[in-house]
Amino acid sequence: MRPAVFALLAFTGLLLAKNGWATSLPIGGSYGNAEGCAFADTAKIESDTPLLLTPEGFSSSVTSCEFRSMEADIGGSFTADSLCSHEGEEERTPEMVVIKPAGNAAYTIDFPDGTNWGPLARCS
Repeated sequence: MRPAVFALLAFTGLLLAKNGWATSLPIGGSYGNAEGCAFADTAKIESDTPLLLTPEGFSSSVTSCEFRSMEADIGGSFTADSLCSHEGEEERTPEMVVIKPAGNAAYTIDFPDGTNWGPLARCS
């Protein structure tokens, strides 16, 4: 193997080991409620109700989740395996969610316990 190719493969392996196998959601931007979109613009939480979906994960005022793997489902939905941090807790927990198109450039996030976020509209 050529040294340049070997170096590139080794570097790629280091990046994957450092960053994990996170997968991006192919939605082309951020989606949220009004508070979530405001947070996406300013990085300031102005209320207790921001909900935000990005290609990398989803968050609220007390939870932040990063996608680890993603599977496309029939009808444009995605089943995502996520790793979540919760306010006041050190341990990160796995969370499996289903992200569904909700028409008019919006999405919902469905959790296994029946909780539903959305519809989350595209942030401008």
